[in-house]
Amino acid sequence: MKWFGGHNSKTDRENDFGFISMDNGESAFVHKSSLENCSSLEEGDLVLFTQVAGKKGIQAESVTRLFPFNDDILNIFVFSITDEELKKGREGSIAPLLAYLIQEPSLLNFKNNSVLKDCLTSLCESEYGNKFICALSLESSHKHTIAELICDCKNWSVLFDIAGFSKLGFSDSIATLGYALLSPNYITSNLATLSEHLLALSEVERINALTQLNNALSLSAVLYLIFSGAAPHPKHWEKEKGQFGNQVPFSTLLNLFVEGTVSRENQVEVDDFVRDIYRERFDSFSDYCQHPVIAPIIKPCLIKRKMFFKDMSFIGDVQNDKALWHDPEMWFLSESLPLIFAGNGHDDIEKVILHKLWQAILTKHIDIDHSALFKLFPQCNTLKYRYPHMHLSCEAFHWTPKEGAARFLCRSKECHDPQVMPDLTKPYLDFSVFDWLAHYGINYAVENAPSKRDFSIKLAGYVNRIRELHSRLNCRCCGNLMIPDMKYARVEVKSIDPNTKQLIITPVNAAYRLTVFSCNTEGCGEFGHKYYINHCLHYQCHELIDSRDILEKCSEGHYICTCGACCNKHADIEQNVGILANSTVRHRELYKDSPSIRNVRNWDER
Repeated sequence: MKWFGGHNSKTDRENDFGFISMDNGESAFVHKSSLENCSSLEEGDLVLFTQVAGKKGIQAESVTRLFPFNDDILNIFVFSITDEELKKGREGSIAPLLAYLIQEPSLLNFKNNSVLKDCLTSLCESEYGNKFICALSLESSHKHTIAELICDCKNWSVLFDIAGFSKLGFSDSIATLGYALLSPNYITSNLATLSEHLLALSEVERINALTQLNNALSLSAVLYLIFSGAAPHPKHWEKEKGQFGNQVPFSTLLNLFVEGTVSRENQVEVDDFVRDIYRERFDSFSDYCQHPVIAPIIKPCLIKRKMFFKDMSFIGDVQNDKALWHDPEMWFLSESLPLIFAGNGHDDIEKVILHKLWQAILTKHIDIDHSALFKLFPQCNTLKYRYPHMHLSCEAFHWTPKEGAARFLCRSKECHDPQVMPDLTKPYLDFSVFDWLAHYGINYAVENAPSKRDFSIKLAGYVNRIRELHSRLNCRCCGNLMIPDMKYARVEVKSIDPNTKQLIITPVNAAYRLTVFSCNTEGCGEFGHKYYINHCLHYQCHELIDSRDILEKCSEGHYICTCGACCNKHADIEQNVGILANSTVRHRELYKDSPSIRNVRNWDER
């Protein structure tokens, strides 16, 4: 309906007519006297009518309102029709909608008509849906259209069977309906046949078929196809929208399943036939771990199990696997946990780890913005809210003010969900760096009250510092990354030889300072020129001080930030904190070229 009724100012009374928008773009006049099952109509109503020629154009007769479907209308549409009547002429008095759908299948072309699609979907999902599909499917020429109609219904599998599609052979069903219209139950009942069919296809054809099958696949069906060798990893074929609108992708569910086989914790439920195909395809757990789809997922889990039980053979496992060696989480744990296990002092561990971390990022061995690093160093809501344009990890510490209750602060702001507190009750596969350090015996000096001096907090702050400085460390002459002017501390640390598993002592030049940087590219006009790059010491500022931009120093020789802060001696001088607008705008401008910057639009509006 385009419109119907309404007050007529010329006649000063209510209209008893209106106009219907037709699919071909024309309009049909409708009078109240032509309404069959209602006394009035509203804009947007879906109607069925007989088209006749009127004095001024097309006129609608025998107008039936089709939606919403109440019991009376459904009784007319569904229960008044019989098989005998269908075989006869399908004349006007019998089920107007059903009769018209059978006579004029073009009405089932609902792809561009959301109102009609919602109408038919509601009918199919109602208690009358089974009978409706049963009657409609008697016309075999509509099979593909009916399948398209029911594939988005909650009771898809039931309607699929009622329509008679489940009686089709597998090859016939694909030829008649295509992959995308096969129901979940039908696929589950024909998994062995589907597996054989997929194996006979080329790699491109197989991925295309699985992509079309995506909405009808369950995790159990996916596992069956993976174990049988018929399906590659879901990341190659899954759609963004999972089964029946489920937003959890199969890749994530597969990871949870595989992790559960290592931790012995069932994080996802699967059907019994998955266990059957597992026993059929794998002779042992080791055989399962070598499956080409399972191996890349389970290898880090098995290594973490070794880490948890302090089996130092994991060092060689990581170093001998190129993918794991460049994974920031695996790399960091394989470099730090052995130092702790060997009994080194906290200060020495700190110097060595910070040095190795910087070197790994400087040489691009690991990516500072890799998602694995954020799993290891999780983000709190405080930094997520305060720096929405940049990924920063929680570095909260416990603070007791002179007045008021103790609280956690993260970059001078109160932190209500500090991620720095170890939780050794959760699965070790989900451990953060704070959990791993606690598991290996590095605890806070004061229990449950981390301070800025604790190694874990220093480490998180150091990682954040590298993220923030990264965008400013390129030489402005040649464009190459500058290196820090390191001060070295000769340290001898105990470590584990990955080959002999024996404790050895190794001398290390440990860097522990990142404030002065210089270009190391020979031939560059800036080669060897040193620049001071650091954060403002004022607790409310945190702005970046770059001696290439800020030249003024105080009487103590410290650079003066734009907020006015410089050093402890002049700390009492009033400073213009906030002179560069709020922190979000300031940090957006400072770090807009950083790889850690999030791609967020409309900053000013936010």
